[in-house]
Amino acid sequence: MNAGMVMSLSGYSEQQARDIGYEQSVGLMLDALHTYGFAETEALIRGGGTGRDELRAGFPTDTYGVREWTQGVGLRTNAVLNNPDLFSGDARFTGGIRRV
Repeated sequence: MNAGMVMSLSGYSEQQARDIGYEQSVGLMLDALHTYGFAETEALIRGGGTGRDELRAGFPTDTYGVREWTQGVGLRTNAVLNNPDLFSGDARFTGGIRRV
């Protein structure tokens, strides 16, 4: 993640965000995913507080492309999850990504 993404997830200063290590940035991402879920985490990464506010307000505007990006990831993920050719034998999982 770049410094701006780290700052959006952590509240760190720009210098702190630049000094963060790989393990710490992965930890921030996992913590955000656990706390906020996929869509809100991506909104924070792409647009900071403004991106999150747009998501929560139902996207009256989509300044940072959060809605389009999230829907694109969801469509591709669902295509993989629903493709029976990718799963064989008893090993099968199901799921889906909710469209925003």
